[in-house]
Amino acid sequence: MNGDLCQVLLKEGLTFDVDRLAEEAAKPGTKLVILCSPNNPTGSMITPEEVARIATTATGLVVVDEAYFEFCGVSSIGLLEHFSNVIITRTFSKALGAAGLRLGYLMAHPDLVQEIEKVKLPYNVNLISLIAAKRIIQEQALIEERSAFICSERQRVFDQLEAISGIRPYPSYANFILFEVDRSVHAIFQELIEQGVLIRDVSRYPMLDKAMRVTIGTREENEAFLEALREVVRIVE
Repeated sequence: MNGDLCQVLLKEGLTFDVDRLAEEAAKPGTKLVILCSPNNPTGSMITPEEVARIATTATGLVVVDEAYFEFCGVSSIGLLEHFSNVIITRTFSKALGAAGLRLGYLMAHPDLVQEIEKVKLPYNVNLISLIAAKRIIQEQALIEERSAFICSERQRVFDQLEAISGIRPYPSYANFILFEVDRSVHAIFQELIEQGVLIRDVSRYPMLDKAMRVTIGTREENEAFLEALREVVRIVE
């Protein structure tokens, strides 16, 4: 698209640098600002008030990717009444458990939606996905129940990680937790595999050279991970 990408890194505590984001958004050449909230892989969140601040200064569009919204409950959707340059995107792939559908949706000001419709491919969603999506959204009570369970387990796992020497977990608003280790990420990753536990090595991401990410599962899965991690940090130098 002949555009230049400008990255705004998170602050030291892995929170959004709203000052820098607003500054970059205000530049005449900035056409699109993309914010992921909750963010992957850190799990950090940007508030609607902070998004509003960025949208106010922005010379272009501001897209808020809310793929993990159900595990957070905080949305910038209310800004759509006041900002014609804000777009909210969501997906069926996370809390709704339908990644195979490859289905998502966006919400924006009606005038902006009309413009997007002009460039949307015809028949961009197949009939089977549409039928499945219609059925899924009728199970709102089940979706909320499962999301609440994951949020509860997320806090429990966070507390357990805090109690392990050499482990520093970061608060998360998604269905995973990012944590830093005070020894070799690669060694811990490999030892966990030996224990039958596979999590995500995110040490190649900017600012995350000591970090790993674990997705919240069933209580039994979470316990297996915690037990394996306690054993691994004991034997890895």
